[in-house]
Amino acid sequence: MKKNSARIIALALVVMIFGAVFTACAGSNKPSGTYTLKTINGQSVKDYYTKQASDYGMSLDDLLGLSNLTEKDLNDFMTMSFNGDGTGKLDSKVGVASDYTWEMKDGKLLLTEKSSGVVDTCEFKNNSVTMVSEGLTMVFGK
Repeated sequence: MKKNSARIIALALVVMIFGAVFTACAGSNKPSGTYTLKTINGQSVKDYYTKQASDYGMSLDDLLGLSNLTEKDLNDFMTMSFNGDGTGKLDSKVGVASDYTWEMKDGKLLLTEKSSGVVDTCEFKNNSVTMVSEGLTMVFGK
């Protein structure tokens, strides 16, 4: 009987510890890890580039072929990474990359590009990053 009681107490403690860790992580108010581009101007990445191709009288495959990409590459076409030391990287399948530092300030996510010093103000909400740049609204998520 004592063995069963000890197991139940041990199990309860493990559940409580996992619950506490999960609650702390779920309530995080800063980005961590890698986020993938999910939407551009409210459209899926594929839909956005299909429209762009159509505007130029091309098929999506033709447009992607100009950069040696396939439709599958659109699933992780662009990523943003956030390291615990306040550094990160914006990276794309077409070889364009940018290193930055990041910080949360007054509820906003500030990205400072290392090479130019340009600061972009982004929103971090519901574990997604929203960046507005050059007329595009890009949402990155896990």
